[in-house]
Amino acid sequence: MLKTCASVFTHRMEEEAYRCYAITVSPNTLRISAVFNFYIPTLLHNLPAKKGMKKVIFALFLSAALLTAHAQLKVNISVNIDTQPDWGPTGYDHVDYYYMPDIDCYYDVPNKQYVYLSGKTWKRSATLPAKYGHFDLYKGYKVVINKPKPYLHSQTYRTKYAQYKGHASEPVIRDSHDTKYEKAKNNRGHHNEGKHH
Repeated sequence: MLKTCASVFTHRMEEEAYRCYAITVSPNTLRISAVFNFYIPTLLHNLPAKKGMKKVIFALFLSAALLTAHAQLKVNISVNIDTQPDWGPTGYDHVDYYYMPDIDCYYDVPNKQYVYLSGKTWKRSATLPAKYGHFDLYKGYKVVINKPKPYLHSQTYRTKYAQYKGHASEPVIRDSHDTKYEKAKNNRGHHNEGKHH
């Protein structure tokens, strides 16, 4: 699952001016998603410190900035359900790659390409070579990996998910009754040259 978090911090630019930064962090991204400038009126600086009003009003400004950042964060989360293949497992709003431990291959969801090892080189193709024809995409186990080019760390994933070889797949999109998968059910053009029942 894609996990994203946000934090807000402030920087005092001058006597009455503050800049608020909203930072969003996702598995593949670290960026400033929003910047807010706000000013504390001179009146605030003249308030008696013993009443604590400065801290209260400053906290209100900061809370408003945080809520705005949170709203923007929701919009920025990437959802790619409609591009997932109908043989992909349900339950994931965003997928970068599937790893299939039975055949030690990957599927790049955004680019709709299989990534497989040919000799010592990783190659890409819209279909899997005939040597993988025994593998049933609907029944074989798939692991969701949301990291860039996971095949470059193939030994890590090969070892970590070796125990899932021969395991049955989670429920696939093709068999789901959830309406959010209606478009994804049409993504049937990316099967291998073997089984695709």
